Amino acid sequence: MDTKKLLLICGGIVGGFLILLLVIWLISLSKPRYITYEALEAKMVAASKNYVKDNESKFANDNARYNLGYQTLVAGEYIKPIDELIEDYEKCSATVTIIKTNGEYSYVPYLNCGDKYTTVELYKQILNDNKTVTSGSGLYRDANGTYYFKGKNLNNYVAFGSMEKRNKMIDNIWQIISISNDHTVKLRATFAINDTKTQWDDRYNVTEDKYVGYNLFDDSIIQEILTNTYEKKYILNEEQRSKLVPRRLCVAPRAVEDPSKDGSTECSVLSKKYYYFSTLTPYEIIRISTDENCKDMSSYSCSNFNYLSQNSQSEEWLITSAIGTDYQAWAYDGFSFNPVKTKNTKNLYLVIELNEYSFYKTGDGSLENPYRLKLSSETKETEEKTEK
Repeated sequence: MDTKKLLLICGGIVGGFLILLLVIWLISLSKPRYITYEALEAKMVAASKNYVKDNESKFANDNARYNLGYQTLVAGEYIKPIDELIEDYEKCSATVTIIKTNGEYSYVPYLNCGDKYTTVELYKQILNDNKTVTSGSGLYRDANGTYYFKGKNLNNYVAFGSMEKRNKMIDNIWQIISISNDHTVKLRATFAINDTKTQWDDRYNVTEDKYVGYNLFDDSIIQEILTNTYEKKYILNEEQRSKLVPRRLCVAPRAVEDPSKDGSTECSVLSKKYYYFSTLTPYEIIRISTDENCKDMSSYSCSNFNYLSQNSQSEEWLITSAIGTDYQAWAYDGFSFNPVKTKNTKNLYLVIELNEYSFYKTGDGSLENPYRLKLSSETKETEEKTEK
């Protein structure tokens, strides 16, 4: 075979191969490029942010909730029609919940595609995973419709926020205390807020003629610390803080022999101001124990079958003052309640409440796989990955 003929054959083969590649490329262009449900949620968030930026007058009310329909975003050309982005679009409905709190926006994409994919509120996921019980360890429900975890070895962990420790960012791990009848989820930190212990109060006490402090919460150092910790943002960023519910705290004093476990004592007096951060009250610890001998704060049996005692690391301040003096507040060490001078230093384990618009992302509540929330910042990262 001469050289010319060989070149023609080789050229034909290469040309045919190039034509085949061209055909494959053209076919790929003609096919719709569907994305995942999570990627669609990411696009919904990005589109909603642009919509709000261009239409701020429609979101003038603060501390309010807005629902933004998918078709509104399509009409404004902020996002493509849903049938161009995902398969089985006929079964899907999509909206974005926009929550404006203290001037800050939180975006929650809500996508319902039946059994294929559905956005679920955190409180619903917790209730779905934990059926209520009337004995042993598990999720209980009281007469007011509040759900609360009781016992030990429970799947009630939540990863929410992060902190730098030893030059490494680690998850903030919390435990679910309760779910109120307004669907807010109360969490208690498994970590102290800082490496140095804090005082409950340190003022000069006229009655005692000493710097032993007072145990009136509204004028205390501890309430200043709770406020300052929230404002510094080093535990939770702005978006995470937008998930929190402010409360007037239960600050009535409690006697050691008080047998109540429903909060009727502590909540008979509320703080003057609203707070985003708090600490635990005695009743929330006592009611967790499944030991029938747990009668009141003097019962060491209250540390039995109690997940807070099970995971207690050091003595911590409670928000509740003691009856009998004007300078003692309650502290808890995992085994017993102790009336302590407010000038003493103890750890603070924060308590927060997530609003009902906090949405479930992943997890089963175990320590190894805690519940995680959907957050716009994390959704943005997913969006950026889908664009690459």
